[in-house]
Amino acid sequence: MKRNLLLIAGIISLFAACAEKETLKEVNYGDEPTLIAFDTYHSKSTKAPIFTEVDLISSNGGFGVYAFKHEANIPLVNKKVDLSNVAEDYTNPVFDNTKVWYNEAYNTNSEFFQKYEYEVPRYWDKQLYYTFFAYAPITDVITDTTSTSTQKGIFLDPATGWFLRTDVHEVQCASSPSDKVISSTVTRDQYDIDDDNIKDYLLAPCAYGQKWHETNQSSIQYLNNEITVGFVFSHILSQLNVNINVQKEYSDSIANDTLNGHEYKGIENIYVTKLEIENLPTLLDTANNYTFCQQQDAYFAQIYGNSTLKFTNDNYSTTLKIVDQTTENSATTYKINGGAASANPLYLLDGGTTITASPAGSLLTDGYIDHKFRYYIVPSTATADGHDLNIGYSIKYVDGKTESFKRTIHLAEAPFNFTKMDPSFIYNVYITISLDQIYITVDDVEWDSDNADKTQAPRTIVVPTDDL
Repeated sequence: MKRNLLLIAGIISLFAACAEKETLKEVNYGDEPTLIAFDTYHSKSTKAPIFTEVDLISSNGGFGVYAFKHEANIPLVNKKVDLSNVAEDYTNPVFDNTKVWYNEAYNTNSEFFQKYEYEVPRYWDKQLYYTFFAYAPITDVITDTTSTSTQKGIFLDPATGWFLRTDVHEVQCASSPSDKVISSTVTRDQYDIDDDNIKDYLLAPCAYGQKWHETNQSSIQYLNNEITVGFVFSHILSQLNVNINVQKEYSDSIANDTLNGHEYKGIENIYVTKLEIENLPTLLDTANNYTFCQQQDAYFAQIYGNSTLKFTNDNYSTTLKIVDQTTENSATTYKINGGAASANPLYLLDGGTTITASPAGSLLTDGYIDHKFRYYIVPSTATADGHDLNIGYSIKYVDGKTESFKRTIHLAEAPFNFTKMDPSFIYNVYITISLDQIYITVDDVEWDSDNADKTQAPRTIVVPTDDL
């Protein structure tokens, strides 16, 4: 009797072992470890790849990733995801402000597909869920959250899944002057756009409910046991373009060359003495002295709703001074685009009344001087007065007389309706001056749209190494 009981117990134990083995095999569904991999997209609904992935290479800062793993799926509630109760489980976070970068030499046919790399590999826990976060460019972590107003860096709140970032400049200038030849003896500054020294700050909605073979990319992109998580990045800044020129009223074809010139009879030159937009950040004098935007309330919450990226920010009450005229000791000087004071104003037209041949037989360069100013600005809503455009310009005649003009244009009113600057939007202000009119156009467009900038297409991702 005793032997029968032992035999029965042994059979039960064998069945239990088989059942346990089969269950574990079903859960794991594969014996090879699976590397966690990433891909990136811009904010267009088509999920088109980021155009200039080279800007996410390691030397340009790549992007920072956070990730938590947890037993149950944790969804978004009111655009928040609360990971505070799982933060200490399973040695969380799995990715802790980990730098990820674009691999320029990746091989799509390699055994381990790696379009994006990170230093220490992480593998899927095949039985758990994950929540991922990403932003760019990577920066230092704020360690003392009680004094974030005096620190510069990044902080992810596990209780909300919202980022706090306090190293973003209020305004960055992306324009610089170059010489334009007016005659054999005269050159004038012509401002054009140069994005190379600009930081374009990016943020992706959290990728929640991610699981091995159940990621937001599992149905469209995985290779050789690598399941990718896709980040859809949006620009967190606004972009402002201010273009100013003189109305072109003369065009001719000489020796098969189309030549634009001017026939302003009796006009020697036209130049801008004041150009500013109220209720925007102040452009300071030097590139190394920008005011930082301390974004204690800028949590970028609404990005989680797949809608326009918005965040809470105080109204600006200062003035973006593109051309600032000052007079000291009877001497008039001009600060253009925050540069050093100069006796030269912002010329829009120079060089006499018409186009003539140079002594060498070629035609003189036309006298039009077009200027393009670009700013990356922390989004804001204008104060009650709105965005007023203040402009002053002078017309100098060939007899030495100068006629001055001053205007204030209320951009908040119809037909402009320029009252705020939203993240991931571009705002274009076009100013054309003639002898008797000022023509102004204001429009806005989503940053990643095909018609983002009528004058010069912006780079989608701009993350240079050097800070301003």
